[in-house]
Amino acid sequence: MKIPAEPGTRVLLIRHGRTEWNRTGRLMGRADLPLDDLGRAQADGLPGLLGKLGPTALWSSPLARARQTAEPLGRALGLEVRTDPRWVEVDVGRLEGLTWGEVEERHPEFRARLHRAPGTTPRPAGESDEELRDRGVAGLTAVMQAGPGSCSAVVSHGGTIRSVLAWVLGVPLGDKWRLAIDNASVSCVEMTERGLIVAFVNLTRDAVEA
Repeated sequence: MKIPAEPGTRVLLIRHGRTEWNRTGRLMGRADLPLDDLGRAQADGLPGLLGKLGPTALWSSPLARARQTAEPLGRALGLEVRTDPRWVEVDVGRLEGLTWGEVEERHPEFRARLHRAPGTTPRPAGESDEELRDRGVAGLTAVMQAGPGSCSAVVSHGGTIRSVLAWVLGVPLGDKWRLAIDNASVSCVEMTERGLIVAFVNLTRDAVEA
């Protein structure tokens, strides 16, 4: 699949700020948790970090943690936060609320299948990584058609952003966990004369942890 976008068109992919389940290492999926205190501070810091990049459109996953991350940026830049369900997190089904240790204990058959076929194995009563990737890439395609040379910002989720970046980079879905997508980190996908590139990753890490 190729994205019909002009060179210079950029999309800033922003992972939402931290939640309590991020802190405790629990799988959220579609659970609609709010940001915790650190997550709100991360969201409040985004306008100062991204304002000079000049995004002219702002999209968000419909989940609360993403919208709460997008709202300070929208207020600072005078942009409406528009939601698109294609940017929602992967549906983890019956794994919601579990740690990975609990997943291994309660769903060993899923972990074994995931190891053998990481892209096509769905979570129990949930989505596969291929399904996640396909809708994420569809969302990216829509945003990149905003106009030649446009810069848009999208607030989404770790799983969704990893899957999109893996597609851009040609990385197998089973290796997408090698992409470090921290809470409130920013990745830039840009169209160039040679095609899509990832221009920078985790812009906010040092600022958030300082």
